[in-house]
Amino acid sequence: MPADWAIDYEAVERAKDTLEIELPTYFYIRKMKYWSGGCTHVPDEFDNLSYHVITIDSILDRKEASKCIWHELTHAWQCESLGQFMYDWTWHQHCRELGIETSGGRAKVYTPEYDLLPLEQEAAANEIKYNRRKLTKEN
Repeated sequence: MPADWAIDYEAVERAKDTLEIELPTYFYIRKMKYWSGGCTHVPDEFDNLSYHVITIDSILDRKEASKCIWHELTHAWQCESLGQFMYDWTWHQHCRELGIETSGGRAKVYTPEYDLLPLEQEAAANEIKYNRRKLTKEN
């Protein structure tokens, strides 16, 4: 089932300016199995961060999709700010501290403890902070 909304790329560019995200960011809208969204940070052949890929679940309504994009853009900003290595290390370290099993850079299963990760709390705070600035439009 296709989403009844689309990404507002002009609004996304303004959001990237707000968060000071410099690298290209690509989006996919598709049905996701376990998560409502995700951000992958892609290194180049020299292991330098080169771009972000954000995937948003097509089943989300327009409002929730916009919040999800703010959430995932925050992760892109965190990765650029900390650097790829420190972002990954910080995420894995916090997962270990909370007893969250990881595999391939992702939590194996969602647990309520996942929301306690500092990187997740910051992203959730930005969902609320920027909630009025919609990043989606009617399809």
